[in-house]
Amino acid sequence: MTVTTDAAGTATNLDPVVERKLHDIDREDIHEVTDGSDDGFLYARGFIVALGRAYYEAVRTRPAGRAERRRRNRPRAGHIGGSSARA
Repeated sequence: MTVTTDAAGTATNLDPVVERKLHDIDREDIHEVTDGSDDGFLYARGFIVALGRAYYEAVRTRPAGRAERRRRNRPRAGHIGGSSARA
């Protein structure tokens, strides 16, 4: 898609594209893996769109796969920052 701009250089046709993308991922299966409240889900969808086409398409087509990868890459308790906490 080509973004149209006005004389001041402001994008004039971007809102409908973003709105469509937000709507397309407004699904229960995606909400389940993003966790959080309804407001949190709105913010999560905006974040997904902002991360770009590749991430958006991965979430749109395989939401559980993105969540599983995120869980695997999450640091374990006591190992944050590469060191373990010992009592």
